[in-house]
Amino acid sequence: MKTAELETAKPVVDSVIAKFKPRRLADYPGVLAALFSEIEDADGEMTVDQSDLLEVLEVGFTEKVESTWLFARELEDRAAACQATASRYADRAASLTKKAARLKSFIVDAMQATGNTKVRGTFANVSLVKNSRPSIRWEGDVDFIPPAFQTIKTTVGLNSDEALKAWKDDRLPAGFTVQIGSHLRGT
Repeated sequence: MKTAELETAKPVVDSVIAKFKPRRLADYPGVLAALFSEIEDADGEMTVDQSDLLEVLEVGFTEKVESTWLFARELEDRAAACQATASRYADRAASLTKKAARLKSFIVDAMQATGNTKVRGTFANVSLVKNSRPSIRWEGDVDFIPPAFQTIKTTVGLNSDEALKAWKDDRLPAGFTVQIGSHLRGT
């Protein structure tokens, strides 16, 4: 083509490209369908403009697929980083919770050893109080738990509600161990 022909053909190609050029990757199927429909309407004859447009679309398609793929991978990397951070925070939270429980257990041990049930401080008051419900366990084989104190799930186990009632009524049979625990309460 001569320079003059190129200059006159360029606006036509640009207008065709502007008409068909997809802005998003998801637009490509519709744009290609419209272009192929025009080619089909012309009895399968492809004009130079349509050929140029098809070439532009192929180049643009490659760029869009590549950039979309890279962005999707970047999002996956960000998600992995977020998951790793969340995992580290979860591990840190578990560690801090265990440390707090260990410190509280030191306080319980120290208060029991010294016989103190209350400590009043400037910033906190700590009391060692009895639990409202004792821990009741059957020491023997579960097959020998008295029927009134059994709870049947998929296996035989202790019905601790019935055992608690019997303990409160002073009618708990032999074979049970009652332990009244304690816990910290602070303000």
